[in-house]
This record gives sequence, C-alpha cells and structure tokens, in this order.
Amino acid sequence: MMQKRAIFSSLLLVSLLSLVSTSSTFAQSNTVTVGSAQALRCANGTINVTVDNLTAISAFEIVLDWSGAGTITSVTFDPSLGNLTTRNVDVTANQIRIIALDLTGGSDCLGAGSHIVAQINFTTDSVCSDSITFAGGTFSCQTNNVTTQTQFVDCQTTTLVSASVQSGSVTINNAPPSVTCPLNVTMHFGDIVQVNASATDADLANPCEALTYSLGATSPGYAAIGSSSGQITLTPQGSDVCVSTVEVIVTDACGAADTCYFDVCVQNTPPIVTCPSEINRICWGQEATGQVTATDPDNGPLTLQYSVLSFDGPGAMSIDPNSGVYTWQTDETDPFISPDSGWTLCVVVTDNANLCDPCSPENADTCCLPILVVPTYRVCIENRGDGEDVVIIGQNVDVCILLDDTYENYEMGGWDFLFEYDASVMSILGASPGGFYTGNNWEYFTFRFGPDGNCGTGCPSGKFRVIAIAETNDKFNHPSGYTNRSGDPASSVLLCLHFLLTQDRNVSCQHAAIRWCWYDCGDNTISSVSGDSLFISRYIYQPVENNYPWNDGGAASVHNNNGAFPNFTGAPDLCLTDTSETVNKRVPLRKIDFKNGGIKITCDKDIDDRGDLNLNGLAAEVADVVVYTSYFIEGLSAFRLGVDAQTAASDVNADGIPLTVADLVLLIRIVVGDAQLIPSKLVHYANTVTIQTQGSTISFLSSDNIEMGAALFVFEGTAEVELLQSDLRLETGVREGNTYALVLPKLENIENATGVLSIQTGAILSSASELISVEAADFNGAALNVATKVIPTNFALSQNYPNPFNPSTKIGIDLPVASDYVITIYNVNGQKVDVISGSAIEGTHIVEWSPNGLASGIYFYKLEAGSYTATKKMAFLK
Repeated sequence: MMQKRAIFSSLLLVSLLSLVSTSSTFAQSNTVTVGSAQALRCANGTINVTVDNLTAISAFEIVLDWSGAGTITSVTFDPSLGNLTTRNVDVTANQIRIIALDLTGGSDCLGAGSHIVAQINFTTDSVCSDSITFAGGTFSCQTNNVTTQTQFVDCQTTTLVSASVQSGSVTINNAPPSVTCPLNVTMHFGDIVQVNASATDADLANPCEALTYSLGATSPGYAAIGSSSGQITLTPQGSDVCVSTVEVIVTDACGAADTCYFDVCVQNTPPIVTCPSEINRICWGQEATGQVTATDPDNGPLTLQYSVLSFDGPGAMSIDPNSGVYTWQTDETDPFISPDSGWTLCVVVTDNANLCDPCSPENADTCCLPILVVPTYRVCIENRGDGEDVVIIGQNVDVCILLDDTYENYEMGGWDFLFEYDASVMSILGASPGGFYTGNNWEYFTFRFGPDGNCGTGCPSGKFRVIAIAETNDKFNHPSGYTNRSGDPASSVLLCLHFLLTQDRNVSCQHAAIRWCWYDCGDNTISSVSGDSLFISRYIYQPVENNYPWNDGGAASVHNNNGAFPNFTGAPDLCLTDTSETVNKRVPLRKIDFKNGGIKITCDKDIDDRGDLNLNGLAAEVADVVVYTSYFIEGLSAFRLGVDAQTAASDVNADGIPLTVADLVLLIRIVVGDAQLIPSKLVHYANTVTIQTQGSTISFLSSDNIEMGAALFVFEGTAEVELLQSDLRLETGVREGNTYALVLPKLENIENATGVLSIQTGAILSSASELISVEAADFNGAALNVATKVIPTNFALSQNYPNPFNPSTKIGIDLPVASDYVITIYNVNGQKVDVISGSAIEGTHIVEWSPNGLASGIYFYKLEAGSYTATKKMAFLK
C-alpha cells in the first residue's frame, strides 16, 4: 500500500506540474456524478459514482466530502469497470478518495463515455428524518505538499483533465406502522377471551425499530392489551353486558401511529322460570300461597328478582322479590268463585342484566298460573228410593256420600265422617271408596263401628265411622290429586255405604233416615291437603226429594252454636275455642255444609218374588232359568214383562246384587232341587279362578278344586265362539256391539238332575276375538274373583319404548313357553356392547336397558330364545 501511495502521489505531482504548464486543457467538460437515494433508518444502502469522460483517460482521481446521519461502510469499484486496473480507495470520517490509473503505458485506458466506476456502501443512523450528503472536495497530501481535487489524466497526452462533481445525497425516512384489528367478538360475561391485533412496519426489518400497542381512551375498562405482543384480553363482568368498541393503537419509535377498531358483544343468558305444576285451589277466606321458582344458567349478573307482572283477580297479590313466594288473602264476607280457568297470576323474574338488542335482548322470563277459589264444601248423604229408584226389602242397598257437583275442585287431604242409621231397618255391611278416592289414587280407607267405632267408649248400634287419608308414609307412592274432576260425575262420590235391608215387610214404604252425628269435635271433619287446617260443620240440611237445594243457612238448616255432644246439629262453637296453652293455635274453620239422606223402601206391591223371572207367580222353575239365561245374552231387553220387577226377582241369592252369574247358578241348583230359594248368607269373592287366553283358546286354570257353576264371557265386536267342553251348553248374542257368551250346564241336565253341572278345568272356549271381561260364580252361587292371564302364541320381539330414549328404554319379549333368553346389544359397527340374559315363564315380559357409559347413536338389539331370533334398531340420545 505504501508503494501504491508513492506511485499515486508521484502521479499526482506529475499531473499537477503538467496542469501548470498546459492549463488550456481545463476547457474540456468532464463530470463525476454521485447518485442519490431514499433510505430507511438503520438501513444499508448503495449509491453509484459515475464518470462521464469526453476522451479516453489513463487515470482518474475522485475526491468527495461527505457528511450526515450515517456511516460509509465501504467503497467498491464497480465490477463492470475493466480498465484502469491499478486502483485505490481511501475513506475517512469526512472524505472519500477514489483513484484508478493505467500503468501499462496506454493499453489499459478507459475509453470516452459514461462509466459507473464505484459504489459507495452506507448505513443510515437511527434517526427519524435526516440525510447523508456527498459533494466534490479537495485532498491535501502532507507528505508531498500537494493539493488535489477530482480530475482525470488524458490517455493520449498524459495531461490532467479537470472534472466537475455533481453532488448526491441519501434521504433518510421513517416508515409509518399499519395495524389490523381482530374480528368482532361475541362472548358471555364472566368468560375470558383473548384475541390478537397485528401490525406491520417497513422499519421492522432494521434493528432500530420497535412497535408499541395501546388501547384508545374510549375502549371498555375490561379490555387490556400487551404493549409488545398486541394480545388483547377481554374480561367483562355482568355490568358490561352490551356492545362496546375497542380502539387499538400501534406506535413506532418515531411516534408515527395507526388505529383500528373492533366490537365486543357481551351477552347474558336470561333466567328460566318453573311454574307450579298443579293448580292452586283454595276455599273462601283462605290465603292462596305458592312459589314460583327460577334458575339462572349463568348465575347473574345480579340476584334474581321476582315481581307480579299481572293479576286479574280481586284484592292484592303480593310476592317476595327474593324467593318467589306469592300470597293472596281472600275474603269470606265477599265470596266469589273463580272463572272456570281460575284467576291468573303472572310473575316475571329478571336477572337485571342490561338489555341490548340484538346482542343481549332478554333478561327475564315469565310464568302464568291459575288460582281457583272454590266454595265451602257441600257434602250430602244420598237419598235412595226416590222416583224410579226401587229399593227392595231384604236387598243390599248402596248409599253414597256425594259432593255437591255444582262446584268443582274441592281440594281436601282426608275426612273423618260419622253416620247414624236406623239399625232396626238396615244392617251396615261396610263401606267402599268412591270415584273421588280411587280417581285420585288415595292411599288409606277404613271404616269402624260397634265397640271399635270410636264414639267415646264405643259406637252404639246404628253408628258407623269412615276415615280416608290421601297419603300414608309409604315413601314412593303419592296421590295424583285432591279434588273432584271436571266432566267426571263419579269423582264427586266420596264413598258408598253398603246396607242390607231387613226382611221385615212391615218397613215397606218407609223412609229409613241416615244422618250425620257428632260425638266430639273431630267428627265429620275434612283436612286440608297440607294438614295445617281442619274444616268443621257450618250448616246441616234435611233431605228434599228429587234434588238437594242448598239454602245458604236458611230455614232448612240447623247449626249447633252452644249445644253439647252427642248431637245431630253439628260441631258447637266450643270446637273453635283455643283451650290450650299454645299461643295463636290454629283453630278449625267452618267450611262444610252437610245434608242428611236415607232410604225410601219400595212398597211390596211394586216388586216381585225372588226367582220368579217370568213373573208367573212360580219362583225357581225351568222357565225362569230360560229367561235369566236370555238376559245374559240379550241384556235387559230380555225382560219383556217388566224390567224393574224382573230385575228385583233376579237377586236369587239375596245378596242385594241382582243380575249376576252367581244368581243364575243358584237358580239352576234350586231348579235341580239341591238348594233353597232363601239360602244361608253367601260369602262372595272368597275364591279366585284364573282364566287363561292363548291365541284363540280360553281355558279354566283353577288349582284349588273350585267348582265353577257358570261363566259369562264378553268378546269385542261380533265374535264367533266355539264351545270346547261337550257336557256344557253355550248361549251367545250381541249386545251393545260386543258378543256375550254364557257357559252353563245343559238344560236337560238341569231337568233330569243328571250329567255335569259345573265347568271343568281345561279349555272352555275358542274365539279369535279379543276377550274383554269374564264374570263367574261357583257351584253354590257365590261370586268369584276372576284373574285373567294372556299367553302369547309365538315368540316375538317388540320395538323398544321410548325410542329415541334417555336414560333408559324398555324392551318387550313374548314367550309362548317358559324359556331362557339372551338380548345382545350392538353398536353401528357391529361391536357387542352389552348382554342381558335370563329365564322366564310363558307370557309377555319387559326388560329394561340403560346404556351406561355409551355414546349417543344408533344401536341394534337381538333376541335369542329357543330357536327364535329377531333384531331391531333403537336410538340413544343424550
């Protein structure tokens, strides 16, 4: 390098001397041009240095002064420069010197023209706005005391040729950032959602740039952003329900910024109200109370608040805003009856979230429920024997206890009734629950009389107590209701008393009274469903023929205010007095009006003798059997001489129940001569026979040597019936659209007192029609309980139910004989997922299956029993 510098210095010295001697050559115009460029901060770049020479030159020296916000990293000769191969570059803090020359004696000169001879390589500083400038300069060599500037050496004359310098520069710029927001977000309050904003900046490729993310002042408080990452975290709470706009700002190191926006919809799930499943029923003067409950799937944003949305009834309805318990006090002094559908209370429950449509348009749910206000209980003893109601001496008579069905929805939880009857005229046989009790699936019913009748030390003759309770402590079983039912008159029957009238003809045409009586305050009371209220008598009415007017406490009623026990005028006021030491004890309420009843016994002249079915004055002869047999085939139309009289005569066994197969059996035995017209008291339904149906064959399966004297079979529609026992006879006919088939001994056996007089065990009948019912009596004329048993004729697999199902389903299988069975469950891939196996007697059986741990989908179940197999499909939906 030192040798080169000496050569270059010598060249410059010679050139300078030549310049002094031949100054005329400066008239020529040669140019060195420094390029210009735009550059980013902290960026590397290059600008060209171009030589424009008019003639061929054997050397050039370019002296440039530079300054500004940057660094000259290097100067390199352009690869395309093939001449002047002796070269050198000096770069100092403020000057660049580029030298190239020919040392070959002229063969390496640079021809005239424009030539890019070098590139200046630079790096800009970390500035937001500045430049690097290049201009012609002067170089002073201290060693040779020579001062030079940009100049050329002519190749032919070896004289110096002056050259001007066109300045150049690098302009330093800051690139602004650009930000992109995430898409709009929909979320639920209380959730946490993270999204990302992204930004670009051309300066990011260089080391001196950094971007900063921030949120604008209008952004919601639940939004936060990472200053360097751009990750946005959204944590809205209940008060934030609605739409908010998030403003995202990105700023670079020079303060340049960009902004974008996106929306956040914060949603709320409204509460779900559960209305009470049963109608709220109360009596006049009672307080209606109940509870509306609600669940809030998202538990907020605030505690649920209950309020009355509307109420169309009289008075004021109130509701606890926190629990949903509503109360409404009715007024006994201003009685009113609800509309058929009841008064309607509508309750609204809200979680008080912000309403924001369409983001979160709801914050409440409603529930509307009816409240029925019913009148005072009106309970009457039936008055039998009025009009065409014939009551015969010596007959069993049922007297029912009825609710006045002018009003419905008499809600009660139990009763305790005490009756008085004329023991010289009738005997009490017992009591049975009515349609009110059975239709509501009540659980406890009993009756008492005599020493155990609970009338002080014991009920005198002629007193009878009946107690019913809706529910007992049997865990899983519960009543289905507590009221009589609309459109069902039978549901107004509380119970029926069963009496046997005396055989004394002297009571004919008399009215035997049955009355309510009181021995203490607990008699003739009704309990509320909850048991917190006891209702006692208000007025007691006497019976009126043909109807039962209730006169609202008028002259036809009595009320015992100050009387004593026993009485027939009701509970005295002492039953309303709190004699205990308990403060504010709940006392009984007068809510029941009672009416007495009884039995008007039909006169002898209005009835016929038992057993004289053909009304010819001769009881229990063959013709009577023929008439009675015709009844079972034709119905009451067989009694062409007088329905009432022939019906009365049909009670051959004097059990008070006419028109039974038991009566017919006894009539046959009387005709045969081995029984009397007035038998000893028979015990009905003491024995049970089993009638089995398998396909078209009907069989008698008794296993305890019961002799079945006759049986009446009822088949659906018009049926063809075949008798399978040759020693019997079969009478059939169609009544009311169904076929009645009576099986009994042959008439010739009856007339001759020979042959089989009872139905033998085994097959009896054959019919393809469905068997609806069977009535049977034993050989003594006592009614039998009949149990029916249906046996399938073939193996069969039923479709499961329900289907689709969750969490379990039931599968029915028919077994014509006792069999082992296997039910295999497969998934849709044919994989076995469960097996159910067992053994069962003949019949239809139900197998329950629960797909524990299995996924929703289609499954197949296959039955194998004996040689039978069948497969069906089912759907499980979670």
